[in-house]
This record gives sequence, structure tokens and C-alpha cells, in this order.
Amino acid sequence: MADPKQELWDEIHKLNQEQRFHLHPTIRLSGIAFFSGFYGLLSGGRKTYNETSLRFLAENSHRLPKTKGHWYFYHKRKNYVCMKESLGAGMKTGIKYSFVATSYFGLEAFFDYVRGKIDFINTTAATVIAGGSYAKYHQLSKYATLKMMKNGLFIGLINGVMQDALYYVRNGELWYLKNPMTTAFA
Repeated sequence: MADPKQELWDEIHKLNQEQRFHLHPTIRLSGIAFFSGFYGLLSGGRKTYNETSLRFLAENSHRLPKTKGHWYFYHKRKNYVCMKESLGAGMKTGIKYSFVATSYFGLEAFFDYVRGKIDFINTTAATVIAGGSYAKYHQLSKYATLKMMKNGLFIGLINGVMQDALYYVRNGELWYLKNPMTTAFA
């Protein structure tokens, strides 16, 4: 009699084998949301901590402490103010990073589902749309929007081909290597 845990593991492995990064989209998107949010929290918090530290020094430079005890309370207050500011800004940055990364990879997974194929075209389309959306949201000029979308096309193409190479190395079948004469949209 087979072990039920091993059967479950084999079933999960079989479901994930044909997916990007060897992960099902729900697991992949959850992980991306968490890790990009955590990275945003750390990077936004660190940047804001440094800026707040310099601002605190500038605001209090006319009354710097004179004794050892006063320096202790100065740094204690400075660290409190910096930590308070950096946690708030880090949370905002983490939410932004998480939203953008999850939107991009979610759009890519949506294209994979709609087309029924996992290939570089979906990655390229998702990157171009993400770049165009970013440019429109920040109200960039037409030239900057075009440049952003062109960069998205190039980056998406490179990223998609690299993902396809990883997929191919894991013995995945790519339609354009299997039968090069078929169209991508069939």
C-alpha cells in the first residue's frame, strides 16, 4: 500500500511540473506578493530611516546636547522618531511593491491561462502592459511612455526567453521548438 503523503506529493509535483518556476500560479503569486512586500518594507524603511535621521539632526542642530546623559536622550528620541517614520513609509512602499509585482505576474498568469500556453509571448505582453500602465499612472509624456513600453518589450522578451529556457531544461515542451511552423496564437 502506497503512502498517502507520497501520493499527495506526487500529485502536487505533477500539477506544478508544467508551470512557470515549477509553481502553480496561486502559490507563485502568494509568494511574490509576500516577498516583494517584504523587500519594499525593508527598502522603504531603510531609506526613510536615513532621511529622517538627517532631518532630525537638521531640526535639532541649534540645540545639540552638551553632556553624556543628554546625548543618550537625544539618540533615544532620534531613534524613536526615525523608527516611527520608517515603519509607516516602509509599509506604504511594501504595499506598492507587492501590488505592482503581483499585478505583473498575475497578468502573466492570466495570459498563460487564456492562451493555454506558457511561453515568452505572455511574459512580453504582460511587461509591455505593465510599463504602459506605469507610464499612464505617473502621467509621463508620450515620448517617455513610448520609451517605457519599448524597454518593457525588451525586458519582457529577455525575461520570457530565460523562463522558456528554464522550462525547456526541465524537459518542458515549447511549441516553437517542437513545430516551428505553427503560429503562436493558434
